[in-house]
Amino acid sequence: MANRYCNQFQLTQEKRVTSIFAKVSFGATGAPTLSASNSKGVLSVTRNNPGTYTFVFGSGSGVSQQLDSYVKVMGVNVVFNTTAVNIGVTPPVAPILFIAADNTGNNAVASITVVLVDDAFAAADPASGEIGYFEFIFGDSVAP
Repeated sequence: MANRYCNQFQLTQEKRVTSIFAKVSFGATGAPTLSASNSKGVLSVTRNNPGTYTFVFGSGSGVSQQLDSYVKVMGVNVVFNTTAVNIGVTPPVAPILFIAADNTGNNAVASITVVLVDDAFAAADPASGEIGYFEFIFGDSVAP
């Protein structure tokens, strides 16, 4: 379970719902840069392969780093800001997101791997300069 005191009352029938947000800027060859001030609860994001990224949940750094595991994934969303790259109304390069591996319940890993794909469903990195706003929704209770 997450070791954080989260704000309560999301007005849902699920108990202990936790939303974690991450702002990620993408560079050349899909290199991700996590905005630490806009990504509370996310320790890191790493590019594994084209279009494949692993997010690790927790806080701190170095010796004081602490991972946050969750009971279940309830949803993952992303919205892209392409204005830095494309002036006008050009869609993002890889707008579709799939969950490839859910390790959020593993206290030693506390991560989720996602795959971003293009309109042809091929794994693809976002264009250099694109910004992704990710939302991870977790349930932190098994209570009915």
